[in-house]
Amino acid sequence: MPPKGKGRDCRLQSEEQERLLKETTEYGGYIDEDITHLTLETGARRGELINLQWANINMLKRNTHLKAEDLAKKLG
Repeated sequence: MPPKGKGRDCRLQSEEQERLLKETTEYGGYIDEDITHLTLETGARRGELINLQWANINMLKRNTHLKAEDLAKKLG
């Protein structure tokens, strides 16, 4: 198994986030504003969001559980 990667601690500045959301809204197309918000708020990676299932979302507590092991199994 490969060594564990370094964690990230990087967020967009508020101006950058506002611009990204504005551009996403104006662009439309396949880029969904809700997905952009979810990505910004969770810091989740693309693969984590693609593999997210309703069973991992708790609407009452307003949280989710991202399961890295599920992604690892699918990637082989």
